[in-house]
Amino acid sequence: VESAPIACALPRLWLSPDETETVRSFAYVSVSDGVGVGLVTDGEALRGEAHTAGEFGHVSIDMHGPQCVCGKKGCWEAFTCNAATVGRYVDRMLRQRTGGAPDGIRRRAASRDDAPHDHPPTIEDVVRRARRGEPEAAAAVAETGWYIGRGLAAVVSAFNPGRIYVGGEITAAWD
Repeated sequence: VESAPIACALPRLWLSPDETETVRSFAYVSVSDGVGVGLVTDGEALRGEAHTAGEFGHVSIDMHGPQCVCGKKGCWEAFTCNAATVGRYVDRMLRQRTGGAPDGIRRRAASRDDAPHDHPPTIEDVVRRARRGEPEAAAAVAETGWYIGRGLAAVVSAFNPGRIYVGGEITAAWD
């Protein structure tokens, strides 16, 4: 059993021999419910001593950032996972609906205005809305993209891959 990012990197290695002959070191970044990096160096997957190499999602990019599921603050994952993007979108929608009212008022207005049958949007909903040009969705996706870039800079600094592949639901927002 492999970690998801390594499982995504291995097909690149195995099924793209022409590509991996010229680029022997690459990173596959998986941005989904979590964030992880599959690292391939000199044609071999890098797994680490305890098979946990590539956990860049739990590297803090802002020590004052949101709480991560791992317990730390400001992890790359806390800014870029699917739930973070959806949360950013929902927050923007609530601010728009309540005219930028403070959090407590926003929550009360949202609970009053939202019918019980309403369901929170999925990442696919947010991406679809962003592609259609909805400003709040486009802004949420763009902000996630900015944070993805911050984390990719750390991957480049630490690993210096010849190429980086990014996968996950958020990539459907990109041309």
